[in-house]
Amino acid sequence: MMARRVPPKTVAVVGLGAVARTHLAVLADFENVDIVCGVDPDPDRHLSFRGRSLAVFRDLTEISGIAPDLFIVTTPTSTHRAVHGEMARLFPGAQALVEKPAADNLLDAGAVLDTAGGLTTNVAYHMAYSPEVLWAAKTVDRVADELGEIISARLVFSDPYEQTFEAASATYGSSWIDSGINALSVLRRFSDSVTRRFLRPLGERRWSAYEAVLECRRGRTSFDATLLTSWHVTDPGRSTRLFFSSGHEFLLDHHAVSAYQLYKGEVVGLFGTDGTTPRREAHYRALYQEFFETGRVLLTSVDSFDLHRALLDSLPSA
Repeated sequence: MMARRVPPKTVAVVGLGAVARTHLAVLADFENVDIVCGVDPDPDRHLSFRGRSLAVFRDLTEISGIAPDLFIVTTPTSTHRAVHGEMARLFPGAQALVEKPAADNLLDAGAVLDTAGGLTTNVAYHMAYSPEVLWAAKTVDRVADELGEIISARLVFSDPYEQTFEAASATYGSSWIDSGINALSVLRRFSDSVTRRFLRPLGERRWSAYEAVLECRRGRTSFDATLLTSWHVTDPGRSTRLFFSSGHEFLLDHHAVSAYQLYKGEVVGLFGTDGTTPRREAHYRALYQEFFETGRVLLTSVDSFDLHRALLDSLPSA
């Protein structure tokens, strides 16, 4: 794959778990981007980039003589506010790219997204950059007059975490917090705003299953979206269906990285991939390309907070 040219960036990675490995694999494709160090309290964690072993510090305060342009934060969601506060104190002129969601509660999300601290922060809404979502968004914009208005949407996002409920809860919070933000970012590709009208847990606590109804505004019109998230499943799955007033429908299979446009039940458009690029790496390549070109990921800080309000405001007890 040809290297992608972007403005020079020095990067520190905070949190060196599985998610960080995806970021590192993608960033290796970008010229002028260099990882300078990692931060992780686990003494067994190591960091290499483009074949070089790099220093791993146990705490942000240990970084001396290094002033990265960008911090990538892939620590558990519950730690984001504390990590962000430390970065803002020590490196106020830097940028931060924080894994989604910004926090697991609205107060902390507001603190992370606050622009007053001098640290410029973006949230890595990677699902909004998946190839099938970008294809559908471009197609919807290109043939908008033919499609008419979106009249409803249905999204189902699930992961098989019931058997590891305690560990998954500690890392991800719940299926709603972890998958809900992904689904909301996909909806944001097709709307100007998303507001939660209804949210309730379903079934047993270990299922971490939720049903939500959201109001999405697009131009002068609005439509309702139903969103289901769950850990009470055998295999992971993510899908989005968009229904239009003209009789058109878009069906997006996010795990297959495919999409179909249908008109009155007949397929009239198809998107797919050859499988050579891992699914998540495709998301982050497109995300980083936009981020390095524009300095922003999908939403302004104000719009990003509004999306987190739809996710985190007045959460029900599981």
